[in-house]
Amino acid sequence: MAELLRLMHVSHARRDGGGVQWMLRQASFTLRAGEHLGILAPFAEDRAGICRLLAGQERPLRGHILRKGQVLWPPRLLAAFRLGLSARENLILIARSCGFARPVRLAALCQMMSGIGSAFHLPFGVLPAGPRLRLVHALALALEGEIFLADENIAPAEGDFRAVFLVLFRQRFASRGLIFLSGNPRTLALHCNRAAALVAGRLVPCADFDMAARLLTDPDRAGGAA
Repeated sequence: MAELLRLMHVSHARRDGGGVQWMLRQASFTLRAGEHLGILAPFAEDRAGICRLLAGQERPLRGHILRKGQVLWPPRLLAAFRLGLSARENLILIARSCGFARPVRLAALCQMMSGIGSAFHLPFGVLPAGPRLRLVHALALALEGEIFLADENIAPAEGDFRAVFLVLFRQRFASRGLIFLSGNPRTLALHCNRAAALVAGRLVPCADFDMAARLLTDPDRAGGAA
């Protein structure tokens, strides 16, 4: 299967009140088409930092990241929306910047999928969080990306939209890549076919998510699993 992304001896850190905390230490892995990698990571700050790194918003302190496909991360897409423009105007601009030949058609598709009705023509800044998230996730499906990046949730927790999104997501990304970071091993097992655990900054491959959960409760085992 085609290679989509590769990490080569990547180390990255974040600052907190106690100093520097390493999110990744010498992490190396390859993601190929059709692989859905679930990373069991207990701390929200680490998950968000790793997502920023994989999405290209931050550069690693050490090592290299090679991307051979477009990475779709909903929070990064959300940052591209201009608050003073309508949802429709934003989607058309984003589609044009991505080289879509029919940006109006993409905007209409996102409107239909998100189900926000006439709010589609209101300034994006006045929309509540729910419609914003639905629009951004609809956009992520409409764009021609190869890798979907998720932190804790793949889709917004709204009944009808979530159900439809997950069906379309599984169809669209069955032969593409997924990197899903979560603190819940059961959630990861529902969506992923590869498992890893983040143990004190070390990314440890695991046979399954039961093993990943055991490593987090007994970090001393990680040395033997690596």
